[in-house]
Amino acid sequence: MNSVLHQLKIRVYYEDSDAGGIVYHANYFKFAERARSEMLRSAFLSPKEIADTYQIMFVVKKCTIDYIKPAKFDDLLMVQTMVLGCHAASLDLQQKILRDKSVLASLEVKLACVNLQGQVSRLPKFLYDGFKNSLKKDNFNGYN
Repeated sequence: MNSVLHQLKIRVYYEDSDAGGIVYHANYFKFAERARSEMLRSAFLSPKEIADTYQIMFVVKKCTIDYIKPAKFDDLLMVQTMVLGCHAASLDLQQKILRDKSVLASLEVKLACVNLQGQVSRLPKFLYDGFKNSLKKDNFNGYN
């Protein structure tokens, strides 16, 4: 992994918002999922390539979200993803959804690694080592 912080820009479309132009609360989870998938793709392989090659996938075991400010139709958002912990069969992540430098939502996510039958599975060594090495980097100074 190149960095402990991954960033993904996402535009809010009409389909993401309610009649008042405010992003529907469940769509923040969709934005976060897209960012997690792109983090994997940019650092290692796409989620599909990981599933096809290693017969594992990541599923959300736990997710908490704190809504701070609303996102609105046509906003350009930045979703930041940071790996907080790497374990034999799970990852702990923090995600922030920002507009400009203002945090709109904050998520704490635990991902479980499972095989294609849904049983808990250890992370492949290259993923485990990659995430562990990213945690040792000293180039992350926190969120704005």
